[in-house]
Amino acid sequence: MRRFVWLMGLASIGGLGACVSPSPAETTPSTALQAESAEKRAEREGLLVSQRVIIRFKNATTEAEARALLPELNAQLGCDLVYVRPMSAGVHLLRLSSPLDAPAFDSVLRRLSADPAVDYAEPDRLVTIHR
Repeated sequence: MRRFVWLMGLASIGGLGACVSPSPAETTPSTALQAESAEKRAEREGLLVSQRVIIRFKNATTEAEARALLPELNAQLGCDLVYVRPMSAGVHLLRLSSPLDAPAFDSVLRRLSADPAVDYAEPDRLVTIHR
């Protein structure tokens, strides 16, 4: 009986090796590598990967208040900012309706930051740790 249990244990261990397939992470490039190559391609083409802005208004903490300020901001900036979603602590996520090159995007950020209704505005970018 012991011999039978021992042989069955070996057979099951050997059978598991045949059933194990590589995980999707082993067969496809990681998303970090894809994002990095997309970022390099965007730099080469002069476009930013993310056309989104993290913004905090001085007196608008709710989504409705932030949405109400967008038409005036869009008129001042000469571009079309679209509301994406609220974030925590009265911060909101906006995106540009059409992509801009890096210098134009930085100009929009500077003009947003200078607006008296805006507490701060910064690009929504992927941040990674390099070892």
